[in-house]
Amino acid sequence: TEIYTLSLHDALPISNGNYGIGYEIRGAGYVAIEDAATVLGVHEREARDTIDRLLTLSVLRRGLLLYCARCRAYDFYQIDQVGQTFACHACGHVSPLARSQWYEKDPEPHWYYALDQVVRDLLVSHGDVPLLAAAVLGQGSPMLWSPELEITDDTGSVEIDICTVVAGRVVIGEAKSNATLRGKKGPEEVAKGLVHAAQLLAADEIVLATSREKWAKDVVSTVRDAISKSWIRGPQPVIRELTGVGS
Repeated sequence: TEIYTLSLHDALPISNGNYGIGYEIRGAGYVAIEDAATVLGVHEREARDTIDRLLTLSVLRRGLLLYCARCRAYDFYQIDQVGQTFACHACGHVSPLARSQWYEKDPEPHWYYALDQVVRDLLVSHGDVPLLAAAVLGQGSPMLWSPELEITDDTGSVEIDICTVVAGRVVIGEAKSNATLRGKKGPEEVAKGLVHAAQLLAADEIVLATSREKWAKDVVSTVRDAISKSWIRGPQPVIRELTGVGS
């Protein structure tokens, strides 16, 4: 939830930036501690603790928003890129860290926080959905977790988004930012592959996780039909829906 809160999803909609206090430059959002406190609904002292923890985990980067003295390009400069001077990301000019290089109404430069690029890419590709789904599955229980896996046997390979062992139960599943099971050969083929992976891993549960409020029509019944048609040994897995993941 904290990753979501301090993310691109809350970047300001004005493409040329809008100071107050958060800022957007070329589609990338930067937040100040005031923004974090407002969005989290806490005092700035508590927001400080959250930001410090995310900095330690390399989820966020701390830096300054500065203008180049030569070309006036405005950009985010990570803290270790700035000293008495800084080199422009656009033209390479070395500018002094002086009054005209930051927002004119601030007496001193203001700290800003940016998502680490790996985290940004994760959010853009919706990789946060399986992570958040796994967090829900493991609440209050001992859990082993693996990132996306490719299960291979002599019939081919199947990719699964969720693969966990929760309190001794093997749980696999799909995690989608939309509410459909999409595949080159349609949702039936995706469901068949998911069930095949569940059979190979002797899964106790198949989880269908989506960030939407509900799955599209027939998604659950399609997976259930795939189980009834292709499950050949052992107890059949339970189907579990997780909706609104990350909302």
